[in-house]
Amino acid sequence: MDKGQARRGDEGIRPGDQRTGPDEQRELSFLALGDSYTIGEGVECRDSFPFQTVNMLRAAGHRFPDPAVLARTGWTTGELIKALEGATSGKAAPDAGPFHPPFGFVSLLIGVNNEYRGQSLRQFDREFRSLLESAIRLAGNRPGRTFVVSIPDWSVTPFAAIHLPDALGRDRQTISREIDEFNQVAARHAAACAVDFIDITSHSRKAGYRSGDSGDDSQYSDSRSESSWFASDGLHPSGRQYRHWAEQLAARIGAHLAGGK
Repeated sequence: MDKGQARRGDEGIRPGDQRTGPDEQRELSFLALGDSYTIGEGVECRDSFPFQTVNMLRAAGHRFPDPAVLARTGWTTGELIKALEGATSGKAAPDAGPFHPPFGFVSLLIGVNNEYRGQSLRQFDREFRSLLESAIRLAGNRPGRTFVVSIPDWSVTPFAAIHLPDALGRDRQTISREIDEFNQVAARHAAACAVDFIDITSHSRKAGYRSGDSGDDSQYSDSRSESSWFASDGLHPSGRQYRHWAEQLAARIGAHLAGGK
């Protein structure tokens, strides 16, 4: 998410490690597509959810190389589409690293910056479907090896406590409702394409509440009470929160590998 262009925003493709053989590398490879939530803005690289996912899979005995990551802080669906077009046509930046589809598994988490900038659901609907179809192709046309991760709710963060209402007059309840609407679009397209939809939004809200109940603003956390759930910017998740996302993804990938799918 773009909070005035965060410091890790220059990252585009992060190349995968090439230590396994060609066939194994292809099947045991993971590409994560997205924005700041995917690169792990504000945390060490190893604490981002793609890297935690791979490390969990390694601990389970699967020889995954490092994940490939095509993501940048602030990207919307439209900007990710342009980046994918460059990567797949071989026109990525010289320092972007190798990008060799198909990948064994692909995740897609995108849309918070569309919502943050006030872009329309109609535009998101159209562009998300295009991205999902691209993600499936990058997974070798295997929807079962493609995953959509839901957009977390940034309205419950310490950052939101300070900066909402925003310039558009949106308060926490409005942001939360919009996040739900964007996620409904993503979930609908995932279902239509037979792609697994991983809901991490509910967990992100629990991380932002002092108690489990959603409701009035008095239940939202501040940076003192729940700082371990957030990065130092008070907006992005910490490694602790990303671990939950990684657990959901690693469990699904592990199940596919165990089933020989």
